Amino acid sequence: MKFNSIIKLIAISTVVVCPFGANGQDAGDFVGSALNLSRTTPGGSARILGMGGAQTALGGDISAASSNPAGLGFFNRSEFSFTPVFNYVGAETDYLGNSTSDGRLNFNFGNLGAVIKGRKGSGDYKGGAFGISINRVADFHSQITYEGNNNTSDFIDFAVDSDNFGNQNDLSDLAFNTTLTDLFFDIYNGQSSIPINGLDVSLEDLYPDSFSSLQTGDSLFYVDRNTYLANGDLAFPNAQRPTFQSEKLESRGAMNQISLAYGANYKDRLYIGGSLGILSTIQEVERVYTEVPTDSDLSEMPLSDNYEINGIGINATLGVIGRPIDQFLLAVSYTTPTYHSLEQIRTLSLTAEF
Repeated sequence: MKFNSIIKLIAISTVVVCPFGANGQDAGDFVGSALNLSRTTPGGSARILGMGGAQTALGGDISAASSNPAGLGFFNRSEFSFTPVFNYVGAETDYLGNSTSDGRLNFNFGNLGAVIKGRKGSGDYKGGAFGISINRVADFHSQITYEGNNNTSDFIDFAVDSDNFGNQNDLSDLAFNTTLTDLFFDIYNGQSSIPINGLDVSLEDLYPDSFSSLQTGDSLFYVDRNTYLANGDLAFPNAQRPTFQSEKLESRGAMNQISLAYGANYKDRLYIGGSLGILSTIQEVERVYTEVPTDSDLSEMPLSDNYEINGIGINATLGVIGRPIDQFLLAVSYTTPTYHSLEQIRTLSLTAEF
C-alpha cells in the first residue's frame, strides 16, 4: 500500500527531440551574446512540450510554476515530477564545395520539480499549493565542422589586409607576433610588383582582396608571411598548392531557471498565483581554426578561440486563470524582463609551426 502511494506521487515523463538545425554563435561579441541569450524557449514536462508549450491556461502541471503560477491552484495533492530530455543538434556545412556533417547528442533534464499542496481552506477559499521547479530554457550544446582547400587566399591575407586598410584587430596582432606578417614601407605608383628579400613579389599576390582598389600614392606597410617553397619562392595559395582550411566549433552549456511559485484557488473558479524566477547561465564555446599550406616551410597554423559566459538573472511572473464554466478556461500571465549579471571571458591563441 505504501509503495503504491509513492508511485502516485511521482510523475515521470520523457521527451525525445529530433535533429534540428543550429545557428552559429558569435563568440566574444556582446551583441551576439545578447541575441543568443534572448533565444529562450519555455521548458516543461513532456505533456506541455507535446502541446508545443501552450500551457498558460492549463493548470495542474508542474510547468505552471514558471509559465503561469496560478495553475498551481489546480493541484489537490503533492507531486514530484522530472522530465529527461535527449537533444540531438545536427549541422550540415558547405565550404569551397566540400560538404561536412557533424552533430552533438546531449542528455539533460528539461524539467525537475515538486508541488506541495497546502492545507484546505475554509469557505470559498479552497487553499493553494507551493511549487519549486527547475526548467531548462535554453540549450547551448552544438558541434559544427567545416573544411576545404582554398587556392586563392588564406588567414595571412586577411591579417595583411586588416593592417594595411585600417582594420587592425586581435587576429592581425597575433599574426604579426607569430612572424606570419612583417613590417616594410613602400609607395604604390602603379607597379605590379615589389622586391622583398631579393625576390620580385607580385602586389596582386600580396593583396588579393584589395589590389584592384590601390591608387597611386597609397602607402604599403605590411608584407605577407616569410614562408617559402623548397625552390625559394614565396608560398602563396594557388590551384597547384592550395591551403587546407578547417574549423571545429564546439559549444556547451545551458540556461536554467529555478522558479519559486504559489498558486491559490478561489471557489474552483478563480486561480491567482505569482513566482520568482532565478536564472543560471553558463556557456563555453571552443573554436579551433587550422590552416595547412601545401609544400611550405609553414607546416601548420592552429588558431584557438575560447569563450565563456556565466552569470545569474532574476524575473517575476504573475498569473490569473478564470473558469466561468467547467468546459472553458481563460488565462493571462505577465513575466517581467529578466535582469542579468554576466561575466564574459575570451582567450585567443595562435601557433605557427615552421
